[in-house]
Amino acid sequence: MDNIAQKMPLLQSTVLNCNSFNDDANAPSKQRELVSYLGNVKILRPLDLGMSGSVVEIYENSKKKRKSNTLPIFEVDFCNDSLCLIPVDEDEGQAIEFCLKRITCCGVDSKKKRIVVFNYHDTTSAQDGLHFQTHALLCDSEKTAKLLAIRIGEIFKDKQTYQTKVTN
Repeated sequence: MDNIAQKMPLLQSTVLNCNSFNDDANAPSKQRELVSYLGNVKILRPLDLGMSGSVVEIYENSKKKRKSNTLPIFEVDFCNDSLCLIPVDEDEGQAIEFCLKRITCCGVDSKKKRIVVFNYHDTTSAQDGLHFQTHALLCDSEKTAKLLAIRIGEIFKDKQTYQTKVTN
């Protein structure tokens, strides 16, 4: 049984989010969307080339944690132009924040349809600024994965359109 499935009762609780990805953002009560962060790998190309190979590597690297149900569970939130992963349990680590402008592509893995994968331009760990990573999130269902990937894509597209208008 997946770690997410064990925490399914948490999905029924409600919380105010900055911007939930599956319903009306103005609604006063939101379901929490939970994911397991599978990890990341360094990549050489920022676009989707080789993304499926990266997913296989991340999935294999997380195998031990998946089998022992020790993958950390995060709540997904969109705040301040970022995709935020907030730990459900305090002992599961710190929040992870991804600036949406630095996501170069995003989608659902073609073979493991519960995995959302995205390439990210990480400027914090490379002196030359050319450090890219593929990150993978395991969702509780294929539908949730699809909705999350669409939401990330929509927000990313809006940010790029806005930046183009401002810079021109």
